[in-house]
Amino acid sequence: KELVGALLYTTGVIMAPMSLISREPEMAEWALIGLFALTALTNLLLFSWFGRKSDEMDNHPSFATTFGERVTRKALFGLFIFIGLSGFTLVFLSQLQGPGIILLTMNGVLLLIFLLRKHLALDDRYRLAGDSIFLIPLIYLVFAA
Repeated sequence: KELVGALLYTTGVIMAPMSLISREPEMAEWALIGLFALTALTNLLLFSWFGRKSDEMDNHPSFATTFGERVTRKALFGLFIFIGLSGFTLVFLSQLQGPGIILLTMNGVLLLIFLLRKHLALDDRYRLAGDSIFLIPLIYLVFAA
């Protein structure tokens, strides 16, 4: 369910801007879209990982309840590493430095949520922090676009 949610969210966010350009996106733009989708997936996996105990009690299937805490944690580490390396590559090897930095910042916040999990698990604070990362691109739109 997390993969489908990430793809639906990404499609919804990307459709309007894509309809405004009259050309095929360049490779770096496709990479940015892919990394955005992986960021959405990371966010949903992180939420699944935090909510795994209540999902198990309520019998709600999720990645974390299906594959377990250890596999989910490893998947998150893998995503953080892949997005980080790909994001830095995008920043340094393309004309998309601003969007790449925004994407890295979004994932940096998700990594902090993961590292500070004990504190942010209280009262579901992780939800506010995790959902707020999708407001970070407004910084780029307001100040750079």
